[in-house]
Amino acid sequence: MVFYWRLRRAGSITMRKTTMVLMGIALTAVAGTELGWW
Repeated sequence: MVFYWRLRRAGSITMRKTTMVLMGIALTAVAGTELGWW
């Protein structure tokens, strides 16, 4: 568990950017789908 946290903390910047990109894509897909339904 400690190693896991160290690994996350070491790549926190990269993971944060990747998470933001994935969240943006997911939100865009959800918004597009809902707008498409309506």
